[in-house]
Amino acid sequence: MPGELSGASTLGELLDVWLRDIVESRNIRPQTVSAYRTKANRLKREFGALEIAELPPRRMQIVMNDLAKCKTASEFQALKTVLKQAFRYAVRAELLSANPLDSLEPVRPAEQGPPVALNVEQVQSFRRAFAEYVEEGVRDSNRRKAQLAVDIILGLGGLRISEALPLRHRDVDFENCTASINGTLVYLPHEPLQRQDKLKRDGQARIVRWCRDVRASGSTRAMRSERARARAAAAAPGRNQGRRRAVDQSGGYQLPLRHRHETCVRRRSSRHHRPQLKAAHATHAPPVGSVTRPRA
Repeated sequence: MPGELSGASTLGELLDVWLRDIVESRNIRPQTVSAYRTKANRLKREFGALEIAELPPRRMQIVMNDLAKCKTASEFQALKTVLKQAFRYAVRAELLSANPLDSLEPVRPAEQGPPVALNVEQVQSFRRAFAEYVEEGVRDSNRRKAQLAVDIILGLGGLRISEALPLRHRDVDFENCTASINGTLVYLPHEPLQRQDKLKRDGQARIVRWCRDVRASGSTRAMRSERARARAAAAAPGRNQGRRRAVDQSGGYQLPLRHRHETCVRRRSSRHHRPQLKAAHATHAPPVGSVTRPRA
């Protein structure tokens, strides 16, 4: 054991060494390491100045009772887990003779009220209000995509937000009204959001059935038409190679950078420029086998 810790070391110092030697050096998922670090920092702010030798079971009982009064059940359990593992590390390092949390009386966190679920009328009222919110948005806003996410969460029920957001086109079967839940959205500090091809726990991958109201919603029809355009673009030869690569990699449809720029330029063109664009397209020869009608 390195000589960084002693009986006079504080709880904050113990948590720092535990994070470095145990958590960060093991094969643990990055989001789990980040969660442990967040909980350890929270404990350090409140109790980090206490010395390890000053934390016998009697003192730790008071600490845990104080935590239980101001934390939710899940938050209390997470903080207790971090403390227990850090003290276990101190026992192996011969800084403590026993883990002070092993002999505590059971601590019950503050009771929470029962969960409140929306009834059918409230769900319908919420969807109508959200549809009005979508229609009020500007054309290039993301409100319609948000409407699809809301419909999926309501229709599938029980999904975590991080399970609903990373759904891809190929994960959704519109004909059979099912969705494959096989990934989660991961947030790490100072990094962009990432899709992880595994769920929070092993064995949670599943196929869920959604209600048919989601299938009939306008946002879902837009998603299906977008997927159809992606397939058509992937099947086209020649200059659509970039589109085909985007479809193969992401399962959805995403324009390459050069096409995105052209699309933005055309969208921003004023009505005075449209005749020039049409005239430019008219100069191209028609494809082989096509039939052109003379203009009257």
